[in-house]
Amino acid sequence: MVDDDLVRVDESAMLVLWIGINDVAMHLQNPTLDIEMYMLEEILDRMYVLGLRNLVLIDVPPRRPSMSSASFMETISSRISQWNDLLPSRVQHWLSKPNTTSKIFSAHDVFTEIFDDPTKYRFKHEDPDKSSGGIWVDGLHPTSQVHKVLADELEKFLSV
Repeated sequence: MVDDDLVRVDESAMLVLWIGINDVAMHLQNPTLDIEMYMLEEILDRMYVLGLRNLVLIDVPPRRPSMSSASFMETISSRISQWNDLLPSRVQHWLSKPNTTSKIFSAHDVFTEIFDDPTKYRFKHEDPDKSSGGIWVDGLHPTSQVHKVLADELEKFLSV
């Protein structure tokens, strides 16, 4: 564990936290995300103690139906929606602390835009449904090209 007295955080520093699909899908047998939300709140409380005051949370992007079985896709899509619906409550928890700022960047919206019009982002029309190609490395993880789109969109989001 790091000694809190040794950590110095600039007041303008920003914590950007992206809890991904692997984390959201970790406890699928549990019908709620109580464990994950508790863990997120613990992380955020610790970051506040260390001096961070500016927070950006990134939501979880959608999965494509052709990537897995229909029953798994239904379960994971429900879990993603549940997670994304709960994120604003974590923002409110953060904002209840003095001198804090927070925003949610929607990776879900960016991926949806890519899926809806892949050629706009220089992907092939068929890429959203291919398990490997321009968008997906392996059906679960996005390519560097997608990360570049996300980075560009995040930069725009933060400059507003």
